[in-house]
Amino acid sequence: MFFSNKYFKAFIVMSGLTLLVVVFGHVAFSGDLFRYDHDISGKIVDFDTRKPIQSVVVSACWFTEYTRFSIEPGRKYYDNFETLTDQNGEFIIPGKGLNIIRRMPPPTISIFKSGYSILHLQDLGVHFRQDHPLNDQVKWEGDKAIIPFRKKH
Repeated sequence: MFFSNKYFKAFIVMSGLTLLVVVFGHVAFSGDLFRYDHDISGKIVDFDTRKPIQSVVVSACWFTEYTRFSIEPGRKYYDNFETLTDQNGEFIIPGKGLNIIRRMPPPTISIFKSGYSILHLQDLGVHFRQDHPLNDQVKWEGDKAIIPFRKKH
């Protein structure tokens, strides 16, 4: 026989370990277990005039997710950060940095000001650019989102 019994066992063990590393790596890196949470910068402009709006409240709320025996994962409050836009309508929300073994997706962003409609955004990153209903209205200057904000009617 070409392969002896001990080589065959070693091959099976190595194949199993390789499969385990590939599966765990995919789950870890695609499931927010290892993710770098960048700063979020943006600019709030009036929907009609496109002029910057000062003193808009921009709030970010982070949740961690945990597995439970149901369709949806559970969510637990982690942290939040709130800021006001400056005279140019600009804001920066500091990211949380490197997330290791903590399932924490990007923060939910809430934008509000008296006289304007409330706006909730799930992710101002790559996914927002791809599949958010406002992606045709939000413009990008580098990594800065230019967000149109509607007045209440």
